[in-house]
Amino acid sequence: QGYSIHVNGVFHCTVRYRQLLNLHEQLKKEYGSSNLPSFPPKKILPLSPTQLEERRVMLEKYIQTIGQDSQLVSTDILNGFLLSAQQETSCEKSQQVPLDVYLMNGYKVSLNVLTTERLVQVLEYIKWKLENDELTKLLISSLNDELGSKLKIRILTEL
Repeated sequence: QGYSIHVNGVFHCTVRYRQLLNLHEQLKKEYGSSNLPSFPPKKILPLSPTQLEERRVMLEKYIQTIGQDSQLVSTDILNGFLLSAQQETSCEKSQQVPLDVYLMNGYKVSLNVLTTERLVQVLEYIKWKLENDELTKLLISSLNDELGSKLKIRILTEL
């Protein structure tokens, strides 16, 4: 049984009960069960049509309650879940694409990123790459000498 999730009135993805239960378990582990709404219980026997509708209503209330909690709605756990469910629903394949980061002194650092990664993940990878790549460390060191500890990064993308 799949359940459709709509975000701002627009279809976002389809998920199964076990995926939502897994999300609930992750949120409970991170934020504690007292900070979460109750989750519809798991049933051992197959559900009747009436029970399926009751479960759907309870899951809808659960998702709406989470969506109204400013702390939970901005978590990596929930956003990652929604992104993954959307990709799975649309059968979107992740592709690796090149990304060039230009430093202010004209040097270019080339990276490969996935098309399905969120901007925050890409920026964290860029930061990690700039901090951990030996050549980049030398470039940053020379920039720091030139700019006096101020480093500006401009990211260019082609549309």
